Amino acid sequence: RVMTGDKIIDTAKRYLGDGGAKFWADYGLPKGSHWCCAFVWDIFRMAGASELFYAGKKTAYCPEVVNWGRKNDLIVPLTEGRPGDLILFDWNHDGVADHIGIIEKQLDKNIYRTIEGNTAVGNDSNGGEVMRRTRDTNTVCCIIRPRYYEEEKMSYADFKEYMDKYNAELAAKGVPQDKKSWQYQAWEFVTMTDI
Repeated sequence: RVMTGDKIIDTAKRYLGDGGAKFWADYGLPKGSHWCCAFVWDIFRMAGASELFYAGKKTAYCPEVVNWGRKNDLIVPLTEGRPGDLILFDWNHDGVADHIGIIEKQLDKNIYRTIEGNTAVGNDSNGGEVMRRTRDTNTVCCIIRPRYYEEEKMSYADFKEYMDKYNAELAAKGVPQDKKSWQYQAWEFVTMTDI
């Protein structure tokens, strides 16, 4: 199964407007706890991608997520976030992550639209709601890109080599070349159009 940042975003969107009760319960946090990190953990869990957030373990502490991202070389430049990346904020610029969300879209070089748990206008880190927010990188301490599964892609050279071998096998079996297989026709098309 292919997991992408878009699938994480699709899961997160379903909870826009929700409060913390579900996320406290799913994570096992006491009611009233800060839950931004538990929200992100739960979104990955519900999307079937637990292993992509904090190596499948639990943490409700944003600085631990930053440490995990650094240790596993998952940090990307602040201007290169993609949908599904984790975005961590340091509101008071003390070097400690205060809040976490998921990037939905890059709006400008230094501006992201995010989906965050436990936020609100006027209370960025403990607002009690799942919301879309617009964030400037001047409050971001890091962006972490989970190792999403990507569909395996075959290069043109690999495809051509594969098809040359396949067609040689057909010829060795005596398949007349005037009755070309669809695979041969695909190979011929690719080589003629130089895709």
